[in-house]
Amino acid sequence: MKIQTNQETIDAIKGVLENQDEKLDGIRIYIAGVGCSGPTFGLTIDNKGVDDVVNEEHGLTFLMTRDNFEQVGDMIVELTSGGYLVKPVTPVATGCASCGGSCG
Repeated sequence: MKIQTNQETIDAIKGVLENQDEKLDGIRIYIAGVGCSGPTFGLTIDNKGVDDVVNEEHGLTFLMTRDNFEQVGDMIVELTSGGYLVKPVTPVATGCASCGGSCG
């Protein structure tokens, strides 16, 4: 697993981690939901699981379940004005065909 990110994002995540009382293994990338436009992704602080794929990037450990990684591949994680943008490097096929094409 590879993570495309930038120094601003790394610094922001490190700031969040420094303020945590409980020290966990890393930042988990997970599928937060699936809709017409495909999956949405989230970040959480978590411990490493036995089936996780792990990436060390600029002193941070990113985690993802092997099943999720096999579905979506490498990820982009960037800080934006509205929070963190988390998406696959290669876009995932959407489910629009399954809803009759009425998705925007």
